[in-house]
Amino acid sequence: MSKILISGGTGFIGQAITNALLKKGAFVRILTRDSSKISKIFGSANVEGIEGDITKPASLSKALEGIDIVIQCAQFPGHPVENPRRGYTYWQVDALGTENLAKAAKQAEVKHLIYISGAGTNEFRTEPWFRAKWHAEQAIRSSGITSTILRPSWVYGPGDKSLNKIIKMIKKFPLFPLFGSGNNHIQPIFVENLAEIVSLCVDYQKKDCVFDVGGPEEMTNKEMMKRVAKILGRKVLFVPIPKLLIKMGTFPLKFLPKPPLTPQTVNFLTMDVKIDIAPLKKAFPQLRLKTIEEGGAYVNR
Repeated sequence: MSKILISGGTGFIGQAITNALLKKGAFVRILTRDSSKISKIFGSANVEGIEGDITKPASLSKALEGIDIVIQCAQFPGHPVENPRRGYTYWQVDALGTENLAKAAKQAEVKHLIYISGAGTNEFRTEPWFRAKWHAEQAIRSSGITSTILRPSWVYGPGDKSLNKIIKMIKKFPLFPLFGSGNNHIQPIFVENLAEIVSLCVDYQKKDCVFDVGGPEEMTNKEMMKRVAKILGRKVLFVPIPKLLIKMGTFPLKFLPKPPLTPQTVNFLTMDVKIDIAPLKKAFPQLRLKTIEEGGAYVNR
């Protein structure tokens, strides 16, 4: 059985990936800035924690000892709201951090690196998150390590800090503000489906693949909110607020030590991204992707 290192294994997506790999009997080591989190999150499960940070290359060699496969899904604290004062930026973590990890993994003779990138990533996008993830993808390729790159759309599920905040608001208020028109396209994927895909990629024979990853249905942001409200049994009036107005209102917030929202984050939350999951379904025909109603059933538990 392969020995796997997960960078970001204590996060929302990382925890789901870790649990999926544990179910298949894999040895899992988690790279974390605080190893005391491991037992709190995973209890007595056979998970090894090792302290390190992808933004600090010197901390990576020990973590990679004896490792066959690396999974990189680390995000900076507070994502998607950057905090440059603390070094929590897309460029610092997604771009340079992933580059550090890829180089160290290649040097440690790791056989395979799986990177959780983002839907819509390509060389032509100018937004900070896309530039960072494209740099990360290119750095992985340049390192020479065998890789699989996954580009997921909006990932949701228990522990998700974005959709679950929306759920709380829908439960409390009859009116819900939409950033912009709400007509930007997304293809939300349940976190356990994403974890299953990563688990399948561990054993997939074809390497150096890039897959768009999303749920079974494309929808607008507004449609997703309406469907979530229906799952909750709530009647909610969705009120579009002009994007420019929101960005003007959030501009002063970016100067706070911990900004709750910034103009850049508004752009991130309203971006329009269309993906093609046909290659993913062809590679993994056994995959059963959950609809928003199936995946979102947890909200009523």
